[in-house]
Amino acid sequence: MSGASLNLAKPTAKNWWLFLVLGVLFIVLGIWMYRTPEASYVSLALIFSISIFISGVFSIIFSLSNRKKMESWGWHLVGGLFDLILGTLLILHPQLTIIILPFYMGFWTLFRGIFAIGLSFQFKAVGRPGQFWLLLVGFLAVIIASLLLLKPIPKI
Repeated sequence: MSGASLNLAKPTAKNWWLFLVLGVLFIVLGIWMYRTPEASYVSLALIFSISIFISGVFSIIFSLSNRKKMESWGWHLVGGLFDLILGTLLILHPQLTIIILPFYMGFWTLFRGIFAIGLSFQFKAVGRPGQFWLLLVGFLAVIIASLLLLKPIPKI
């Protein structure tokens, strides 16, 4: 195992409680969403659209303020413009956001699950505790993501 892999596992293991707090927050959010599915889904779609829009604005500001310091500032500008346009379209067309959101969440959950599985192996390699739980959560996330991606369209 390379030194870079070990360096990734050490800071994460030191702050393991952050994952616990994040997990508790996700459980609370899940309970709220279960109790109010229609309102929570529309709210989540709106937050998703606004987040992409704001991300675009900040990327544009970042790229323009660093154009003299960074060679690749143009790529940041293009990415920011793309996010700004996409965010605007999603805000103006909430039905489109409702269709896209399950795919985004499915792929995001799949990525996080695969990341957790890989991190569990890094924990094992450096002798840190918690590798079983990370592996379990990673597999559960991959299963949930697969289910979401197999049936992405909600009935609202």
